[in-house]
Amino acid sequence: LPVLSRATEWNGERGYIQSALLRRKYDLRNCSVYACGSDAMIHSAKVELTAAGLPSHHFYSDAFVCSGTNASQ
Repeated sequence: LPVLSRATEWNGERGYIQSALLRRKYDLRNCSVYACGSDAMIHSAKVELTAAGLPSHHFYSDAFVCSGTNASQ
């Protein structure tokens, strides 16, 4: 299911992937989710998908966070 959160010329699904999944009304009780993206997207996805029935222990993630060593840059 291709979903782009920031697209200018795209006719497909837009926004966060969890929003697209929730619009399709999948039964998430027996699913696992593997997510990677911004910290905000990961947090939002876990909150929304677990509220929709995904077991929280079936949500696996890797958030993209800044790990710069020089804070002045």
